[in-house]
Amino acid sequence: VTRWMDDAPDAWLVAAAAAEDGQHFQEMSAHLQGARARLGAGYSSPHRSEVHWALQSRLLAYCGQPRGGKGAFGAVCALLANENPSGRPEMIGPEPGWIRLLLRNLRALGRTDLLSRLYRPEADRAVPGLANLLEGPVLVGSG
Repeated sequence: VTRWMDDAPDAWLVAAAAAEDGQHFQEMSAHLQGARARLGAGYSSPHRSEVHWALQSRLLAYCGQPRGGKGAFGAVCALLANENPSGRPEMIGPEPGWIRLLLRNLRALGRTDLLSRLYRPEADRAVPGLANLLEGPVLVGSG
């Protein structure tokens, strides 16, 4: 991907996603910064702005600074931030995949302090279907 990294943010965003998938969070952060620095050129596809926001939101959670946002994914981030999400958003489009990736990486980072907030009964009420995405118990105090 690096040979396509130019003045447009698209390849930088793809590189950030690849780094995240490989759990290389410092590289993810650097590539997101590269994409952000090139936003003036605009994304070639409109949906990439939403992908950028989701990547940035996950990175903040990995760093222990989650922030709520729109939709079901944003509501999950709000729960991680110990905030009450607004409304009861449905999971649509790529959101279940974004949530699964977030959960996988938070587990790998040992962020049980954040993950335990999603196992509360009110979390599934706030984001219907969240319980179906949670894989097994969070071992509080591990990691």
